[in-house]
Order: sequence, then structure tokens, then C-alpha cells
Amino acid sequence: MRSIISTFALCMAAFALFGQGLPENPEEGKCYVRCVTPDVWENEEVKVLEKPAHKKLVAIPAVYKDEKVEVLTKPGTKKFVYVPAQYKNVVEEFLIEEPYNELDVKEAQFAVSVAEVEVRPAYARYEYQVSTENCKSPDKRDCMVLCYVKYPAEKKSVIVDTLLRDATVETKKSEGRKITITKQVITSEARVDTIEIPPVYETYTRKALVQDATVQEIEVPAVYTTETVRRLKEKGGLTVWEEI
Repeated sequence: MRSIISTFALCMAAFALFGQGLPENPEEGKCYVRCVTPDVWENEEVKVLEKPAHKKLVAIPAVYKDEKVEVLTKPGTKKFVYVPAQYKNVVEEFLIEEPYNELDVKEAQFAVSVAEVEVRPAYARYEYQVSTENCKSPDKRDCMVLCYVKYPAEKKSVIVDTLLRDATVETKKSEGRKITITKQVITSEARVDTIEIPPVYETYTRKALVQDATVQEIEVPAVYTTETVRRLKEKGGLTVWEEI
């Protein structure tokens, strides 16, 4: 009875969800409930890789031997010896002031004279004038006539300079100035003498490499373990009618 009640409780939601479908081939006098089938699981033994295969490296040290070696501790070089130049005294004339041209400038000469300068040119213009002839109006503005009037040029007398002789320049050659000096001239150029200095060697004992360090590879196999895992054997979720 407890099993029937449990099955009935588990299937109530499915009954409301899936609607009013009816069981196939029902038997008279029996009751049915609509249920969803559960998932079916099973246990399975699985081989699990616990530690993968790998390489183990073993270092083999290098092998040396002693040998004598000459080492250059001071390289050969050159020593340079400076020999200064040789001189002698000589007497020469030295031009301290070069020849040049002396210039004698004579200014221009002028004469005073009087000249007439036109300060305003002749011109003509229209002007309004009062004409009383044949004008009977008491207002003079009614008697205005337009006349074309000419005016002569205006001139002014001014004092001006007249050029009698233009400015000139006369050139005279100067001889310059010389002095006597004593100076040194080279009789023997400066030079550099080269002295060869031999190299210096020292003997040392060193360890020469006979065989370099190497690495030996050892293959280590993989390690496996067995685990029990639960796998889905049959997927549930199918709708079936169960007798109650």
C-alpha cells in the first residue's frame, strides 16, 4: 500500500502536465495513473591515468684535463719619441704700411643769381557775379550771372646758386712704410722616431674540456588506476500509465 501511495504522489504532477490521454488496453475495474519513467544508472570500472609516461634525465658531468697555455699579458706596442724642429734666424724687410692713394678733394664752386619761380600757374574758373544792368529787382541775388574768369600765373623772385665748377678729386700715390725684422726659419722639420716594444707572455695551467657534460634519457612508463564510475544506462522521461 505504501508503494502505491508513493507512486501516486510521484505521478500527480505528470498527470496534470500531460493532459487527458488515456491508457491503452485498460482492464475493467482497474485504475491507472500517468507517470514519467526515471533514469536508469549502472556502475562501470574505468581505467584512469594517474601519472603519465615521461622522461627522466640524468646529468653526466664533463671530463677535463690539465694543459699548459701561454697567455699574452701585455701586447707588443710602439714607443714614439718626439724630436723637435731646428731653426735659424734671418733678417728681412717687412711692409707694415702698404702703399695707398692720397685723395685731394676740391669742392664745387657756385655763383649767386636771381631767378623767377612760378608759385601758382595761370588758371580759369566759373564765378557768380552781380550784374546791375538790365536787372530791376531790389534783391541782388536775382541779379547774379555766371562768368568764366581767367587769372594770370603768379611768380616770385628767389636767390639761387649757379654751378661755376663741379667738385673734383686729385689722386697722389703713397709709397708705404717698411721695417727690418729678424725671424726664425725651419732648417730641420720636427719628427717622431718609432721604437718597437715586444709583447709579454705568461704560462698558465688550465683545465681543457675533453668531453662536455651530457644528459641521459630514461623512459618512465605511465601509471594507471581503476575507478568505479556511475554511467547513465537508460534515459528516463517517458510517459507511461501505471496500474494502482
